[in-house]
Amino acid sequence: MNIVVTGSLGHISKPIVLELVQSGQTVTVITSDAKKQSVIQSLGAKATIGSLTNANFLADTLRTLMWFTA
Repeated sequence: MNIVVTGSLGHISKPIVLELVQSGQTVTVITSDAKKQSVIQSLGAKATIGSLTNANFLADTLRTLMWFTA
């Protein structure tokens, strides 16, 4: 299953990402901080850099995961 997590590496998001990856899920983490990309990848997730307020970025991210077509 493809799962998208927002909140990058916060106190809630990081443990969730770790648990999902360890359970075999495919996890994409949306972060606005490019410096966090390598840390996210080291957890076993894919990092996507952009803003949650950017509708085109969100649509492209979800389209890449094949959740919908616009």
